[in-house]
Amino acid sequence: MKKFITFIIVLLVQLSIIYGLYRWYVGDKAEAEKQPQSSIKEKTGQTANVNKKEKVSPTEKKSIKKIPEKVSEQTKPSKTTIKDEHKNKETSKPLIFRYTEWGNIPSLPESKLARTGILVDIDKRTVLWSKSCRRSVPIASMTKMMTALLAFEEIKNNPDINLNTVIKVTKEAYRIGGSQVWLDPRESFTMKQLLKTIMIKSANDSAYLVAQFLGHGDVDIFVNEMNEKADMIGMSNAHFSNPDGLPEKYSSDDNRATAEGLVFLAEHLMKYPLAMKWAKTKIDWFRQNSKNPTMLVNTNHLVRDRVKGVNGLKTGYTSRAGFCLTATCTRGHTTLIAVVTGFKNRKARDRFTTALISWGFRKNARISK
Repeated sequence: MKKFITFIIVLLVQLSIIYGLYRWYVGDKAEAEKQPQSSIKEKTGQTANVNKKEKVSPTEKKSIKKIPEKVSEQTKPSKTTIKDEHKNKETSKPLIFRYTEWGNIPSLPESKLARTGILVDIDKRTVLWSKSCRRSVPIASMTKMMTALLAFEEIKNNPDINLNTVIKVTKEAYRIGGSQVWLDPRESFTMKQLLKTIMIKSANDSAYLVAQFLGHGDVDIFVNEMNEKADMIGMSNAHFSNPDGLPEKYSSDDNRATAEGLVFLAEHLMKYPLAMKWAKTKIDWFRQNSKNPTMLVNTNHLVRDRVKGVNGLKTGYTSRAGFCLTATCTRGHTTLIAVVTGFKNRKARDRFTTALISWGFRKNARISK
């Protein structure tokens, strides 16, 4: 009799546990079905808006969300213009690979030193040479082509922003390291002055300040716009974490793009004559009316060495990216865009790019006959 009673008690306990589990499962499922789709989207989308930490030196990050000083109402950019510009989708026309030389070029032995690269007749869309051109790699300061492009588009589309808009230097921009023009929080400069330092000297502090200003105090807002623009112009497998190209703490977070995507980016930036004017300027001055003017020397040695027809566009270097270059060259009625990445030293990069451009014009002449 005792065994029977014990059996009944154990059975009842097990049935209670099973019933409780059933009620828990049914209740949880019903609650999920009742939840509006909008609230589900809100919950899943929250993680996408987490602010990234911004860099204050090549080796150190610091979280920066807002400009501590208030931006004056006279120079405060509209909060809609950058996104409004993106609504006008500017997809790039596809490139033609019919006449492409693939991989290393036998007559140009230094081509084996390039991690990735491409050479394009941009008007005909013809790819003359390609080496892993759709592989996403770190791009260092070639990032600033995107920063400058968004700034020029903002000037074009936002009536509240122009080249004479005055921007006060922030403490965050002052702390940015690497290539710079040593901005001081006691100073203010026009948008034109800052963009000139970006295009000629590749100034990281200027790039950060422009991004911070156009992002309404939050660089992350501007970086999001960089990624949106990259997607819209066909820069597949591109990712931006900052507006200056300085390395992030983890290599996976470094700014990355493909050689093909950088051709599309260069093509869009080339639409702005002032950007190209600065890109081919060998030497200029910043703070020219002060007691201590700053010389701006172009980082592109192909411009400084007067390689025939070279009129831009942007260099880049970090230890992880290697020596990189996006070069534009016009001879006669033909414009070539060359992109190379991953060289171990600058001289090898410049020698190869110079030879590549000449090789490209010769090849172009042959296939045009």
